[in-house]
Amino acid sequence: MQTIHFKESYQDMTVNLDDNAPEIRFMRQICQGKGGASEYFTPLTIYKDVVYLDAPNGRFCGLEEIERFAGCWLSDFEAQDAEVYPVIQTVSGGRSVTEMEVWFRLKSGGVKRVPMTVFADLSGHGKMEGMRIYYFYQFLPGATAYRTPVFRPNVMKPTEPAMMTGVMRYYYEQLHNFRRQEALENIMDMLTEDCRYGGYRPDEEEPLAVGKQAIRVHYEDICSNVPAKNYIRFETIVDDGMRMAAEWTSVVTRAGREDGRMTFCGCAVYDRDETDPSKLRSIRINDNAGYDFGIDLNAIPEWDNFVDD
Repeated sequence: MQTIHFKESYQDMTVNLDDNAPEIRFMRQICQGKGGASEYFTPLTIYKDVVYLDAPNGRFCGLEEIERFAGCWLSDFEAQDAEVYPVIQTVSGGRSVTEMEVWFRLKSGGVKRVPMTVFADLSGHGKMEGMRIYYFYQFLPGATAYRTPVFRPNVMKPTEPAMMTGVMRYYYEQLHNFRRQEALENIMDMLTEDCRYGGYRPDEEEPLAVGKQAIRVHYEDICSNVPAKNYIRFETIVDDGMRMAAEWTSVVTRAGREDGRMTFCGCAVYDRDETDPSKLRSIRINDNAGYDFGIDLNAIPEWDNFVDD
């Protein structure tokens, strides 16, 4: 069984959490083997688009398909039931993001703990007009590392930094700084001495990193790829002033395409330090980056691979 410590590692952040948030209630519902899509989702968004739920195992459009997703939730994980443990919640601008652990009680025995990030587009009256679920692909039996991009960028360039404020704007600017070593050092300077990084993957794959020196290793790798081989384009931003959660799509550069890179998607959550908001005390990235080896790029439709030529 894979080793998970997400809940314990971030238990100190479980404050002001609304246990009645619709994304939490829906997740609890499906973990008990129940449906209820119409109870938690509106048929159409305010823009008159069909409501959808996007997860690592597919995109489910309309109440009927969401109901089908709910009906397969436990069997997909080979579980008989599950419990939801909310850990961190960020609410702003009509969205609610809950980071949680789902404990699946397996049919074969034992419990599989799966950290997840759940983004909900709120529509009022306890309902949602959209949901995206993120977790590391290895937790789902038979899954592959490739996930069709959730969002389709309308331009092939990074997000405008002005969409963010303070340390998050500076972080994003440095993430896309072509001077690799300068970017690395500037990002390291933004972190508190006891900053935490990770938690969404099993310890066997990527243990939680605590402190600048442990985190530096991760950003040496990140800064060697971004922005030379791909951009990280934030598609949604949920910022309550102390924490920012973002969903993103990667845009491959010409050099990245020549290196065999492909577009992927994910989300990330950043916590500002309470005493010094110019510093970050925690970074949690939830994606499958680094596990794309062996994926046949020719099998990915051209319209799902976003390239900046």
